[in-house]
Amino acid sequence: MSIVAVLAVSATGVFAAEPILKCTFVSNEEGWVTMGKPGATLKVDGGALHFGYKVENPPAMSMLVHPLGEISAKGLQSVRFEVKTESAFAIAVVLSEKKPGGGNYTAAFWSTGKGWQPVVLSVADFVEGEGPNEPKDADGKLGDDLEGVGFLDISQMFSHAGPPIFTTSHDGDHTISIRNFELSREPAKPREAMAVDDFSAPQAMWIAPGAAEFKMEDGALSLSYQQQPEQAVIFVHPLAKQDYRGATHLAFDVESSKPGQFIWALAEGRNHGPEAARYNVDFTVLTPNKMDHREIVLSAFTADANGPQDPNGKLDLDNLRSLSLIDLSQQDGPNTLKLKNIRFIKK
Repeated sequence: MSIVAVLAVSATGVFAAEPILKCTFVSNEEGWVTMGKPGATLKVDGGALHFGYKVENPPAMSMLVHPLGEISAKGLQSVRFEVKTESAFAIAVVLSEKKPGGGNYTAAFWSTGKGWQPVVLSVADFVEGEGPNEPKDADGKLGDDLEGVGFLDISQMFSHAGPPIFTTSHDGDHTISIRNFELSREPAKPREAMAVDDFSAPQAMWIAPGAAEFKMEDGALSLSYQQQPEQAVIFVHPLAKQDYRGATHLAFDVESSKPGQFIWALAEGRNHGPEAARYNVDFTVLTPNKMDHREIVLSAFTADANGPQDPNGKLDLDNLRSLSLIDLSQQDGPNTLKLKNIRFIKK
């Protein structure tokens, strides 16, 4: 190939940028270790790393970690890998900045428990840990001065929460397997500025405290679950720090296999303090198995009377940390919800 041809191919972007960290697990753990609760295991087999651990009550977390040492994360755009778990549950990837001065940033997704699935996480998907015990990031944004990357099973945090939220036990032995892991300089597919979830990623960026089946297809997410006669069924989508000011409505497409009553809940960031305020709005689905476009005016969201008080008494669109969908139908039977194109809009 001529020099001119090489330059032409390079200009078209055929050659991918060199990854910051690439792990193929051909023969060893390649720098990955376990931390937290003793007894976790690591095994390399078939080009994959298998992280085994036990969940008990009360939970004591085991974590899979790769210290970065002197590896520079400059230019990090995405985290890419394939994952497999023995059952369906929520997993968090944690990017930890160097301390002191740095924070911990988390992106959560749902593992289907049905074989290998691809995962592509943009750096824009990572949310700063803002609990009272989390280190505060001095500049408030994810940087490239990282000390490590880790995996954590977060379904165990909800395993014994109990009513009024429907939860299922997560106790027992579990395995998170990963392969073809990369800290990549290649950007993930961008979303529109006001988008919450356009379902263009290969993985579902939602968490279910109770048993559920998630399926991504054709730009939509299907949630199959058992409605509960005396409990609310909740699905949570963490929101990275983004400024939605100027929006007037929450827009989405929804379909339900049964008529039902639902709530959207927006939670504000807690900023390393106590739990923050939540704002709710209810809506109904009357016609089953019909995709319906909705636009709910944001002024219809009201403060949750059972939640913490909001010091400034208003929904702050530049300080949102999660959007939750709650099924309050309290029926007893299976249901499937389909969601598409959730976004804030200005009208």
